[in-house]
Amino acid sequence: MKIVHVANGFPPTAIAGVEQYTYALAHRQMQRHDVAVFCRERAPGLAEYTIHDEIQAGLPVRRVVNNFRQASSLETHYRAPAIEELFSAYLREMRPDIVHFQHCIGLSAGLPAVARQLDIPFVLTLHDYWYICPTTRLLTRDMALCPGPHYGADCRQCLGATVQVSSLMHHLPFYVQIRDLLIPGKVQRTILSWLAQIRPRTHQADRAIPQPFLRRMRFMRQMLNMIPRLLAPSRFCRQVYLDFGVQAGTIQVLSEGLELDHWQHTPPRTRSPNLRFGYIGALAVHMGVDMLVRAFGRLAGADVELHLFGSGPPDDPFVLRLRGAAADDPRIHLRGRYENRRLPELLADIDVIVVPSRWHETFSIVTREALLAGLPVVASRVGGIPEVITDGANGLLVPPSDEAALVAALNRLADDRALAVRLAQAAASTSVKSIETHALEVEAVYREVLDRPHG
Repeated sequence: MKIVHVANGFPPTAIAGVEQYTYALAHRQMQRHDVAVFCRERAPGLAEYTIHDEIQAGLPVRRVVNNFRQASSLETHYRAPAIEELFSAYLREMRPDIVHFQHCIGLSAGLPAVARQLDIPFVLTLHDYWYICPTTRLLTRDMALCPGPHYGADCRQCLGATVQVSSLMHHLPFYVQIRDLLIPGKVQRTILSWLAQIRPRTHQADRAIPQPFLRRMRFMRQMLNMIPRLLAPSRFCRQVYLDFGVQAGTIQVLSEGLELDHWQHTPPRTRSPNLRFGYIGALAVHMGVDMLVRAFGRLAGADVELHLFGSGPPDDPFVLRLRGAAADDPRIHLRGRYENRRLPELLADIDVIVVPSRWHETFSIVTREALLAGLPVVASRVGGIPEVITDGANGLLVPPSDEAALVAALNRLADDRALAVRLAQAAASTSVKSIETHALEVEAVYREVLDRPHG
């Protein structure tokens, strides 16, 4: 088969979860198939929609620059006709048998329609909730779980004045050129952050969904319902999209796989008189790492440690607060950015992994990595996490954003080391799917879609 993956980014310039997954899946598939990647690239120094072709570890990759300089309304944040034209030309050039949309964010939600117009079969993986929620995570600005606009949530409360002000500014002559010449990128991001804090005053009579958000919701629902096969990484994710109005027959639950090669020979565990809690992931508020730091600070014993593996923008106020908390508590260790291949070595010094997510994670790679390391998991009972972590068996589950419950769970393990050992034994026996097995499952989906009449 000739396969094209479409993603919001691709290593080495983009290394978040979707990008890493796309990289791993594409490399497995290229052992049996002809595989290429079409992705978005953020490159402030280049003109919008500049194309750059390269070979990345044997994979042909076409990167299309989108810095959102042309984004002057809500619609232009999810539709980009110029990118749709470039994608159409790319598909005519490549002539793939199937297109696998990993993500359309940063590109255009109109790309699946382009493949359909060219009569090329395609599938799409639902990695997050961007097709429902403009901020992707179904969280309010106060970090509370949000039901979504289809349940009447007012998206203006999250986006604040950003879209409105951006639209007004783009109507000023030479605004974009002056902004890019005179205002550093860091300052631009700070201004947008300030604007996002502004919340519109709404009255009871204004509770109807504003037209721009209503149009977005209807467009996304229509787009998703024309896709022959949607892949959801968890049952929870599938249910969210069913509630959004996607046809039940098109969504298939298919949990993802991990690259297991570097887990074949794990180093022996180090011993310590202290119970060592670990966190793996971005230092970001939606991940709940700030709540974890506060909860850990409430543990009284000196025989516990907290190790934070991950990074965030060094000048971000949130990251600076975390650094301040670590400086005030010698039991907290900031370990910085890590390479996935080194995780077995790094986690040999950890006893328990904590996943305090505030949002409904669709899959949670971190929980699987903990299980591969034979570590129990203390996690929020949200999204797809309870589908892999069983409370009291291979970990402990707590309500999301419940700091007191998190403190109680950490204390429980600190006070009962035998429990931590029992949970670790169960964790080590929990199976984790390999990326090779997953790739074969995905290819079976491709063949099913290819065997169907399309057009």
